[in-house]
Amino acid sequence: MPAGTQGSSALCWLKSSVPAAVANEGVVSGYVETAVSAVPQAGGPASTQPTKQGTSGSRPGLALKQAPQPTIILEPGFNRPGGDYQAFNVAGGYEDCRAACAKDSRCKSFTWVKAGVVGPSAACWLKETVPAAVPNPDAVSGVVK
Repeated sequence: MPAGTQGSSALCWLKSSVPAAVANEGVVSGYVETAVSAVPQAGGPASTQPTKQGTSGSRPGLALKQAPQPTIILEPGFNRPGGDYQAFNVAGGYEDCRAACAKDSRCKSFTWVKAGVVGPSAACWLKETVPAAVPNPDAVSGVVK
């Protein structure tokens, strides 16, 4: 939303579904479209059908292409100390930390430490570098490839 419409700064609203489009001058909306492989028909090749995910709005013909997810090599039993740019607690396992890293293009590696080691909750550190690995049985690290 342009600056001045709902305050002094432009706004971005992320959505968990694709609502019906509503015309609104000065607003640009989009949705994520990914290809889903279909089961091959007898005697024919497999096809792909687009599916919608994410946001929608005033320009229904405008689609955002989803970037491919990075490959992350997991390293159970290792910490990679240093290079942190963001740290936060996670309620779940290392998968939550891995997902946060995969969504952030700045993330080059991460380290997750189980609950009770550095505090009552599990913790995640996103890293902008790939520091040297150090053995730690309470940690899982991952490196973006």
